[in-house]
Amino acid sequence: MTVRSMSEVLGVMGDDLLVLLDDILRVGVSTYASTPPHLLIEHDKRAQANATYAHIVAEAERRFESAPGVRFVNIRGLKLWWFREPNVVVSFKKMNKYGGVQRHDSIQQRNFDYQRPLEGIPPEPTRLRVGYLLDEMSGYVRTQVASPNGKRMLWCAAVQPPEFRTDGQAIWYDVAEQIQLVG
Repeated sequence: MTVRSMSEVLGVMGDDLLVLLDDILRVGVSTYASTPPHLLIEHDKRAQANATYAHIVAEAERRFESAPGVRFVNIRGLKLWWFREPNVVVSFKKMNKYGGVQRHDSIQQRNFDYQRPLEGIPPEPTRLRVGYLLDEMSGYVRTQVASPNGKRMLWCAAVQPPEFRTDGQAIWYDVAEQIQLVG
């Protein structure tokens, strides 16, 4: 496993890719939220997450289908996007404020979470969870990028959309530092 720092990974990913990933997640969540209310009422938390995930994956497929240097890999249902230039593999997830997820405990998911080799992907790329955090009312709080190490996080960063940044402010901030400051 190649361990790369938050600054290193997010630096090579660059603002454009982080903004694009943020937009994909926001489109997926808002598409689900636009479902007629009489249908939404029938969805439990799992159905909400599954339907939102389907919208996110569909949006990612549209955005990346002809993008150079991006390869979609489906490992028995684990849908990943391998970005060769920043050398990262991305899995989309619903997250808690620490970057943790309710994970489907399959062999391929464990291999991803523990940064182990994956079928069709060399061992060097850093495995990242890119996810969304919702509040109790299912409102969008933020997009997060996390580097898992098994069931724990090596690090977790929040992506700030451009409209919420001031001039010269970084597009991301360390979630752990914010949680320590806020409580």
